[in-house]
Amino acid sequence: MEPRTDPSSIGTDLVGSIGFSIRVG
Repeated sequence: MEPRTDPSSIGTDLVGSIGFSIRVG
């Protein structure tokens, strides 16, 4: 998986990361 500089991809990554953290926490 190569890092993408697409705004949509970055936004989705942030949202997914936050959601994952909330679920784990």
